[in-house]
Amino acid sequence: VGDQVEIIDGEGNLWPATILHIDDVVTVRVADTSLAAPAPLDVRLAVGLAEFGRLDTLVEKATELGIPQITFFASERARRVPDAAAFASRRERMLRVCDAAARQAGHGRTPVIDGLVTFAQVVAQAGVGSVLVDPRADVGLAEVIRRGARADVQLIVGPDAGFAAVEIAAAQAAGVALACLGEGMLRTETAAIVAATVAATALGHFD
Repeated sequence: VGDQVEIIDGEGNLWPATILHIDDVVTVRVADTSLAAPAPLDVRLAVGLAEFGRLDTLVEKATELGIPQITFFASERARRVPDAAAFASRRERMLRVCDAAARQAGHGRTPVIDGLVTFAQVVAQAGVGSVLVDPRADVGLAEVIRRGARADVQLIVGPDAGFAAVEIAAAQAAGVALACLGEGMLRTETAAIVAATVAATALGHFD
């Protein structure tokens, strides 16, 4: 009793509050004026399959960064594709991970978790701000974003084994740009978080 807390309303606002009483229900006094929570990034992620535990890490860190949407997809080089029930169960866990990460980071919203979809569906729904991240590209991600003057970016990151050549060709035919993250190979969850950070920086989010 007497502790200062913050209430997250789910609409992007934080409300300072004071605990008045603790029983089966916690009673608080809420301030008249809300605080603006951190704004979500103009960066969305579409990510290939990896081990479930690593995807949990991905959604946790993406939530802390303020990513508003994460879509998971199966592709040609995905090693194991779960059935709909297995993925639905894991998605529920991911949402709980997002809730905890949003509270810790002070975000008023959690990301939308979509999937499981196919790579073809991701490409079909890709907009002008979509960038496929692949080490075979000869232009860095930040440069691609700056060249395109994009205000909203979707990053497409493959599984650990990467994309098949036919998938890259299909993405380029659909108008998706190609970009790399420099030399070396990154695991799926690392590549997604690094790409999101690079894109957010190029868009001026951390200025």
